Amino acid sequence: MPLRSNAHAERRAKRVRSSMELDRGDIEPGFAFVTNSVNATGKPACATQNRWAMDLSTNSGKAMYATLIAAKATGSTVYMLGNGSCSIVLDTEDLYYIVVSN
Repeated sequence: MPLRSNAHAERRAKRVRSSMELDRGDIEPGFAFVTNSVNATGKPACATQNRWAMDLSTNSGKAMYATLIAAKATGSTVYMLGNGSCSIVLDTEDLYYIVVSN
């Protein structure tokens, strides 16, 4: 998966620890959301919710969701970056990539 420039990642990546909440999306089946208590900066105008969305019908969505579950279970720090659009759920930024660190 191509990465964007470091300047872009530094501006928008959010660090998450134990405050991260995961939701399989009862309202939007087939999607998962990750919510953070820290307000994201640089969100697109369409992202009115403080969360990111993953499409669980894709391999990348499934992999990110599984990684986030493991990171939450181990208390790891997660850096998340959205892709600047809301194509999965209209009020939520699509999750572009995550980085887990100890």
